[in-house]
Amino acid sequence: MRITRSTVRLVLPLLLAVLPAVTFGYGNGSSFSRAATSLVDYTDSPLRPAIECTSLIDNDKKQLIIISAVLVVANETTAEHCQVYGIIAPEIQFSLQLPSHWNGRLYVHGNGGDGGESIYGEYGSEMRNRAVTHGFVATFSNTGHASADFQGSRWAYNSAQREIDYSYRALHLNTLAAKRISQRYYGRAAARTYFDGCSTGGGQGLRAAQRFPTDFDGIVAGAPVFDPVTLLLYVWNNQRAQQLMQLDSARLALLAEWLMQQYDSLDGAADGVIS
Repeated sequence: MRITRSTVRLVLPLLLAVLPAVTFGYGNGSSFSRAATSLVDYTDSPLRPAIECTSLIDNDKKQLIIISAVLVVANETTAEHCQVYGIIAPEIQFSLQLPSHWNGRLYVHGNGGDGGESIYGEYGSEMRNRAVTHGFVATFSNTGHASADFQGSRWAYNSAQREIDYSYRALHLNTLAAKRISQRYYGRAAARTYFDGCSTGGGQGLRAAQRFPTDFDGIVAGAPVFDPVTLLLYVWNNQRAQQLMQLDSARLALLAEWLMQQYDSLDGAADGVIS
């Protein structure tokens, strides 16, 4: 990687502008991107559905309702699968993708920021589609609230239920529901269940390991947010610092020069390029 003075001046403001998004992003975007080089051939998926996709629809139960189940044909982004949408009382919405060729494994995807992502949106779809293409059942939930319906984090105001769902209940019940529905669809239980999350998702993974150690056989907890109070204090202080001293072009130039003085010669040549 080569970084020049002009690069620093151009990129740094952009990084500062998107810092909260980066800090709270779901991350782990490379998941399954190198599955072809794995020692395990996950695409060897001998298991087939035991029932029709649409037969999963169930509106009679009070605690777990399957509102839709549609067979999606293979396309350029994912393999053929049964797309399920459901609700766990009171407000936990979840998406579940059941491939027509199953390798016996479940992939549970974590959330970012304060959760609330739409189960019908693009959040994390690339990773989950990769998982489905490699034979995994893939699922995630909105953590018990819809962030689009609230300004900021007001979804948590005076709602202990949403706080609990966001903290640990939604992930746990989403995982249990995915296991039950998968067993019904394929006629056998999952052999392995894995969790993958970064930032907030990483924190979800740590809490799952502590509270529900039997939920997962493996957990990828990237950049886990395990101390939200300290993290939010850091973000608050960062925003205050930017308000008190904006990084204008002169200050950016000064910062670029300082970075060069500190790191330019580390690659063996003081040439105005950090490699």
